[in-house]
Amino acid sequence: ESCGQKGHIAQLFEKYQACNDRVNGKSKTTETCMEELFDYYHELDHCVAKDLWPKLNFTGFTAIPTSDMLPDLFQLSIKLFASLSLAIE
Repeated sequence: ESCGQKGHIAQLFEKYQACNDRVNGKSKTTETCMEELFDYYHELDHCVAKDLWPKLNFTGFTAIPTSDMLPDLFQLSIKLFASLSLAIE
């Protein structure tokens, strides 16, 4: 929650909401707001990642998570949030 309230992340969320409102206000458009959504979640992931890894319990996991694993986590979160946004629409 604290990450979502940080200035630049909150601004990206507002930008996404404005895009979403604009798209929902039109009957026909090709605009999807995916760029705004990705920008928002990219920054949110970056903020959360530094505090998330130490709190995760990897039972049976022998490697220590490193920053080079973050792109994979980001890609997974994009897929998750894309599926959530499609379910909402």
